[in-house]
Amino acid sequence: MSPAWMLYGLERYLRRPGRKIIRWDYPQVFVDPARNVEKLSEALQNCKSPSIYLIGHSFGDWIARSAINDCKLPAIKKLISICPALAPVPFAKVFSPLFGWLIPELVVMKDPELISVPISSELSTQRTIIWARFEFIVSRPPGLEINHEVLGTHITSVFQPSLWRMVEEELASK
Repeated sequence: MSPAWMLYGLERYLRRPGRKIIRWDYPQVFVDPARNVEKLSEALQNCKSPSIYLIGHSFGDWIARSAINDCKLPAIKKLISICPALAPVPFAKVFSPLFGWLIPELVVMKDPELISVPISSELSTQRTIIWARFEFIVSRPPGLEINHEVLGTHITSVFQPSLWRMVEEELASK
């Protein structure tokens, strides 16, 4: 739900000859999140690349997981999840009863079953999870295995070159 400009530094860092990067912006806030899943699914299906790697941050990771499950493309090789929303988000629990009608994303973020949607086991998409050491916005589910930890917060992590290097290493490991 954050603006795509927040990922501009990461995008610039990841630019390489022969690599096409699309910084997909969350098209609409305040609409049924399923519409945004549908838009990302369409974008993925229109992509002609034999290998697709997705990077999702926060609720965008939920959108990515849902789109991966929706389109079931074998070309989607990996999802790199940065501070993913995987368990009910504390502020969503508080504000959903008041503003859920206006911000439907809150309804998903407060529901344990909806927010925790995994990537389908039918797919061969690999997943890497990067967590922020000082994460206070999203909850870390008990027993969640993370692959990397960045010294920062939910928001500051995406601006850090150390996170950018972790993402590059994950893309290189294919």
